Amino acid sequence: MKEPALPVKVDIPDYQAIHNHFCTMNVEFSDGSLKSLIARVIYNKLTKEWTVDGMEVAVRVEDTVD
Repeated sequence: MKEPALPVKVDIPDYQAIHNHFCTMNVEFSDGSLKSLIARVIYNKLTKEWTVDGMEVAVRVEDTVD
């Protein structure tokens, strides 16, 4: 059985640290495929963490890179 492709790189060019902001999440997978997802920025007040959720892939924001 073939292993599922895993996300290896994520780029969110229009990310803004604004709760419920919609943005584009570009994901590169381990099999070389690319996917562009509509994602939402979520701020968790309890943990004080930002997450970008594209339904198929979600990432926690640790630091932004220009």
